[in-house]
Amino acid sequence: MEILLEGLNNENESNHFLRSLWASIRDHFGKCAWHYSPYKKLGSKQIILGRMNYKAKGSFEVSVRYKQKGNLVAVMFSDYIESDEIISDLKVIRELVKNSLDYKKLISKFRFSTSLDVIRGSIAAYSGKSFVLKPIGNSSIKLIVDINGYDTKDAEAKAAEKIKTIIEILTVSTNCLIIRDTQSDNDSSFSSIEINKYSRDISWIDAKPIADGLVQISEKTCFLIDYILSNDIYSYEIQLLLNSYAHFTSGRSLDSFTLDTFYPTPRIGEASDEGNTDFQSDLRFSNAAKLHPSSSEDAMILYMSSLEVASLIGASKSEKCDSCGQQVHSISDRVRIYVEKDSNNDPLVKIINSYYGLRSRYLHQGIRFVDNSYSGSAVPLLDSNTMSNAREYYQVSLLNLREWCSYLLRLSLEEMALEAN
Repeated sequence: MEILLEGLNNENESNHFLRSLWASIRDHFGKCAWHYSPYKKLGSKQIILGRMNYKAKGSFEVSVRYKQKGNLVAVMFSDYIESDEIISDLKVIRELVKNSLDYKKLISKFRFSTSLDVIRGSIAAYSGKSFVLKPIGNSSIKLIVDINGYDTKDAEAKAAEKIKTIIEILTVSTNCLIIRDTQSDNDSSFSSIEINKYSRDISWIDAKPIADGLVQISEKTCFLIDYILSNDIYSYEIQLLLNSYAHFTSGRSLDSFTLDTFYPTPRIGEASDEGNTDFQSDLRFSNAAKLHPSSSEDAMILYMSSLEVASLIGASKSEKCDSCGQQVHSISDRVRIYVEKDSNNDPLVKIINSYYGLRSRYLHQGIRFVDNSYSGSAVPLLDSNTMSNAREYYQVSLLNLREWCSYLLRLSLEEMALEAN
């Protein structure tokens, strides 16, 4: 059975229709489970989505047809056999398709709450139009969000996507490693914070803006969180910024295998000064480091990639040479211009440029820039691959690179225009 669709003009509208339709099928038949195996039929504009199981003993192969990419014009349901029951079900589905085209009337607001662990710190309380952040305990925060969806399952899927992005935004904004708690959370009381105490210093690098022991974030950061909760599609530049945040967050996770393996703890019964501090091993990260010995290199690559993506914001398309067809300005030049523009720091520009060379050699030639042979005693040797031409155990200051990258990404957000909803 093919059902023609009208009024869907782009991918976003088509996806809202599909989300509404699957929710309607779940509501009417009790389930909408998938053997999801999408593929495009060769030589056609038809996408086979897979087989949909809509009740205990009933399933259809479902496919869609588009006019232009993302612009649906038909949805098809087919089965190997026909029976009176199947024909009756198809009549119901046809009506559900018709109703789902008017999806704007079917959407509702859902609320979700989750706990986030902030490694070695916590974040101050904030609220916006669609979210609340509040610290709980010494190193955890509760995140409560409002999500638009067509039923609970649909909203859960959208919430998972949005919460992941919010964690990435908070990671860049605080430099903290943030881990989502896997336990479900039933507390979703949405009480606004009386006054959001924003960080006024957006140019900090190593000293986080802290008040009452909690890390503060900027007003623009809160605005961005509300923005992504209220929109399904973003402008090209905002999407680039969020993509750069995703790279940075992945890098921050990997650098924890090196930089968060040990943490200071005061000796019991003694003053907590530097001379009376023990260092404890955090098994979460020390064990992960054993499984991922190249985590430092991979973290550096992701940090540099975050700058590479962010450098596209506001950049004009590179001209190509008439003779060879190659870009006139290389990617490394674009990153250098981006760092130079926002940092106004010549030494930093030179360091980032040298790191870009290390990154390229590692990716394209396999030349590592972390030497894991150190066992407590230095063994001075020559190495023509390093800047000093001598053995360097760590050619990249991963902690400094993290600080520089988050600083530059935060500046990119502050310079960006975000339209209010």
